[in-house]
Amino acid sequence: MRFYDAVCGNKLYAGRRRFITQYVRRFPVPDPSSPIAKDIIKKAKRLCAQAGTSEKARTLITELDELIWNAFGLIKEVAR
Repeated sequence: MRFYDAVCGNKLYAGRRRFITQYVRRFPVPDPSSPIAKDIIKKAKRLCAQAGTSEKARTLITELDELIWNAFGLIKEVAR
């Protein structure tokens, strides 16, 4: 939310926000046609098809986390 507030500065009463096209367009979202985005979409669809919190679902969540970090060029810091 800090990114949205810094870039858009569009807060309504009681601190609420509107997510309309002109503001959301500015979000740094990876190109949906890129290979990593396609992989994220595929795994997210597989995760939605999973029932409950199976081991397979947990594995998909871990894989998605890594893909998303990579899509944004981030390195996940591990607590020591």
